[in-house]
Amino acid sequence: MESAHKRRKAYETSFLSELYPGVALSRNTVSAFLNDMGKALSRIVQFMRNRTAAIAIAHHLLIDGTLKSVESEVNSLSDFSRKARTKGTRDISILYAFDLEGMKPVCSQCFPGNMLDATSYGAFISDNGITKGIIVADKGFPESTAHKQFKANPDLHYLNPVKRNSKLIGRHNMLDFTDILPGHEGIIFRKEKCSGTDKWLYSYRDSHRASREERDWLSRAQKSKTYNPDTIREKQKTFGTVVLECDLDIDFLAEFY
Repeated sequence: MESAHKRRKAYETSFLSELYPGVALSRNTVSAFLNDMGKALSRIVQFMRNRTAAIAIAHHLLIDGTLKSVESEVNSLSDFSRKARTKGTRDISILYAFDLEGMKPVCSQCFPGNMLDATSYGAFISDNGITKGIIVADKGFPESTAHKQFKANPDLHYLNPVKRNSKLIGRHNMLDFTDILPGHEGIIFRKEKCSGTDKWLYSYRDSHRASREERDWLSRAQKSKTYNPDTIREKQKTFGTVVLECDLDIDFLAEFY
């Protein structure tokens, strides 16, 4: 009790009480702070937008989502997600962005737990004022679900992997690799422009990763007794491969692999 009194007295007699009034550490002020935390939504939104506005055009903005179990009765965002339904818990969906070059978080936002990441993708970009940079995301965030936002912001670009069963891969022969990726041992690549669009495709095959994937597949097939020669021949074409789509013409994309 005496130490708390000393801290308050030191605060009140220093310049801090003038620059930052009402923040003395005491039971009352801390309790009031915790009670009011999160109520100033407009300030939170503005804070997020100020951070996204500071992103450089050439920076890579990593976007991902996660589910968090929240069983609160007063939380309107909690709902049964596709993944959590089997566990019997209710979730909220959290999307967040991270500046790769700046090595710091930029913004985050909560959505209903039963909403797919792809559905909330466009809203996340718009609500947080993301207008420039290169968004790097996984297959759950396809460009098509935020096409309006990318079209409205010419300084905003994307770099995303496509699904291995995508028709773009066969249409542009992306598994017919043309060269070895400079500076990377055992990796071959191909680069193609999608005709009639501003989209580029970049494909890679890592021989070491392909070997691991084939061993894993054979192990599972042996345990389940489902080995099929025709299936393995087809699978071998995609083992160790990744195909990326991007609206920028970047040599090799070696720095992203």
